[in-house]
Amino acid sequence: EELRTEVRGGGPAVREVHHILSHPLPAERLILFEVYIPGGMWSGWPPHRHDAINGSGYLEETYHFRFDKPQGFGLHRNYSPETGFDEVFAAHYDDVVLVTQGYHPVAASPGSTMYFLNYLAGNLVDDERALPPLDDPDHGWIKDNWDAYDISLPLME
Repeated sequence: EELRTEVRGGGPAVREVHHILSHPLPAERLILFEVYIPGGMWSGWPPHRHDAINGSGYLEETYHFRFDKPQGFGLHRNYSPETGFDEVFAAHYDDVVLVTQGYHPVAASPGSTMYFLNYLAGNLVDDERALPPLDDPDHGWIKDNWDAYDISLPLME
């Protein structure tokens, strides 16, 4: 009964999040989520960080990926504008990606549902585990209105 499930985001960044071990469940430093992303959608959007930069909390994080189709894949990006750090991974079934620093969004390939098991642990202890990550200010505006970016075709006439 303690398992909480929510639909997060909106528009092209809607996903289903299962709180396996998150606040308020007791687990001194550990946070654990299962996330399901429909094909063609994004997760972790707006991009967010928790690497102790710009006032964010410090959490180390891994993503363990699965897909509902063998040809499914996703893209995972870690980046930090302050240092110029930028890496992108093609994630396939059973791949694990480590978030070493910076903001980190994920995108699922169209036509394949992405799943990832998300482990986080770090300096946020007990109730501090409920603190939200720090959003990338260049993309955080989307939270104010998920439908603000209306897609209609054709784009060019």
